[in-house]
Amino acid sequence: MDTPVSNNQYKFNESKVNHPAHYNQGQFETIVVIEDWELTFCLGNAVKYISRLGYKDSDLQEINKALWYTQRELNTISKNIYRYNQRGSRLIPLKDVINDWGLSDNLTEFLTNIYNVNFLGSNEERTIVLANAHDALLKERELILTNINQ
Repeated sequence: MDTPVSNNQYKFNESKVNHPAHYNQGQFETIVVIEDWELTFCLGNAVKYISRLGYKDSDLQEINKALWYTQRELNTISKNIYRYNQRGSRLIPLKDVINDWGLSDNLTEFLTNIYNVNFLGSNEERTIVLANAHDALLKERELILTNINQ
């Protein structure tokens, strides 16, 4: 027989659910950027993990998560499963997000590629750009690993 659940069990710390600090370190909240750029689920998650570097889990773990989602996006494109929305009416400029989040050169390259992927016409072009984004994350991971091992 199931035990009744107290209403107190459903109470939560609203600040950890609505606008948590690790997604609000600058002017641009992560979810607002993802929505504005109309990113797919996988690319949105990759951007999410980059945006919270230094604020939640270890940098290595965050990079590995971003890599996993970027690779999944590449796999999806290679199977021709969907086409991207090409609305192109973004309100948040890429350069402002890069400056606001204080990204390294590798992460700037990653985010630039993610930002531009919706403007490309063919899956072949998107695959190349996402592969470049993936490579930038691999480079950043190597830097993190080097720093850990020093």
